Amino acid sequence: MSYNIDRVLSDGPEPLDEGSFMDDQVSAAAKVGCKPRGAAGAAGCVYGLGVIGSVIYFLQHAPGFWLGVLGVLKALVWPAILAYKLLEFLKV
Repeated sequence: MSYNIDRVLSDGPEPLDEGSFMDDQVSAAAKVGCKPRGAAGAAGCVYGLGVIGSVIYFLQHAPGFWLGVLGVLKALVWPAILAYKLLEFLKV
């Protein structure tokens, strides 16, 4: 698909019908054989279970209210901390 840049600059973009952009995208994806996969759902489930488990762990070990709040915040970012410590250990 090629565009004539002079026509685009002089006439502006062509108006789209309601929903035509998504219809074009879906049909283009179908032509090349792209199908949605469910792998991201499984990763989200594992991450969610990790967050729930780490919230429970941090809240059980927090001696006060504010340390419990800090524990909830830690539970949300534990994968980043884990990746940092792993890369630090591997000296990458």
